[in-house]
Amino acid sequence: TKKFRETFKLEGDRLKRPPKGFDPNHPMIEDLKWKDYLGVARLSQSFATSPALPKELFNIFAAGTPFMRFLCEALGVPF
Repeated sequence: TKKFRETFKLEGDRLKRPPKGFDPNHPMIEDLKWKDYLGVARLSQSFATSPALPKELFNIFAAGTPFMRFLCEALGVPF
């Protein structure tokens, strides 16, 4: 979602080549190369001591919820 992309950056290990059995010209081949999916939100020290911390953490977690739900459903595990 737009909110996820504004809040998180995807990081993690990636394959150098497309996974076996996948067309290297697949329109989403770059997404298929991810070995893991880590949504990282960079936070400052001042953020950690801010009175707004609980509310802002709630907003960050809410932004990640649709992605986590998608991953859990794809793996067949409860969210």
